[in-house]
Amino acid sequence: MNNINLQKELTKLVSYKTITSDSGACKKLLKDTKLFYDKCGLRTEFGVINGHPYLFAHNSSDVKNLDVLLQAHVDVVPAGDEMF
Repeated sequence: MNNINLQKELTKLVSYKTITSDSGACKKLLKDTKLFYDKCGLRTEFGVINGHPYLFAHNSSDVKNLDVLLQAHVDVVPAGDEMF
């Protein structure tokens, strides 16, 4: 992760208002997360299934034998602006 300001990148990513009803915001967040992961040297795959965006990121050329697999969702319940 040469020359990456992690605090700046994470601050940007948590600022997205990715409420469940806004798949466009979720898609934008995942696309920006993909760019960040690409900079970190991870392999990534972005797509949309039934209107819901997803991002798969890993560090192995063999996706059937990964050392680490992290899973999370980026959509959240509505909240005030101060929460983002």
